[in-house]
Amino acid sequence: MRKNHATILTATMMAIYLGLFVVGCEQGETSQSGATEQKRVSLPDGLLLDQPPTGVTAISQIKQSAKEGDQVVLRAVVGGRVKPIVDNRAVMTVVDASTSNQCTSPDDMCTTAWDYCCESPEQLKPHLATVQIVDDHGHPLAIDLTGATSIKPMSVLVVKGEVSFKPNAFTLVVNARGLFVESIQ
Repeated sequence: MRKNHATILTATMMAIYLGLFVVGCEQGETSQSGATEQKRVSLPDGLLLDQPPTGVTAISQIKQSAKEGDQVVLRAVVGGRVKPIVDNRAVMTVVDASTSNQCTSPDDMCTTAWDYCCESPEQLKPHLATVQIVDDHGHPLAIDLTGATSIKPMSVLVVKGEVSFKPNAFTLVVNARGLFVESIQ
């Protein structure tokens, strides 16, 4: 019985060690000095545009007619959520720029006006989209958008990209191929 207990304990310790080893390997590459180095990820060349793309279409209209793979251009405000920019991922939620934001009226003392909390979710849903910057495999870049660009909540962007994921009429994910930062609030 004691030998069986020791075998189980040894197997458990090996599993934990192996798990820590795998997690450690995923954190970065180890240099010859033994220090862990993070892979540096940067925005794709040409992503940030000097001029806004033409042919802007409203997000609600894109949701009605676009299919995965379609090329689109939208003008939007970074917002629609309390945290519209995902930490350490090149992913953000945007709201069609033509959508009124009652949270920005002089009478409203909203501290997070970018979340459009003064609008009902049902009214906001047709005007929401997710914009992401992806690698060659279609995965969002592991980058802090706020640090890598001047983009922050309430920034107005013109996005040129490709419809990526559209499982239903309410969801729109766009892989950005070009971003023009029109204004930063």
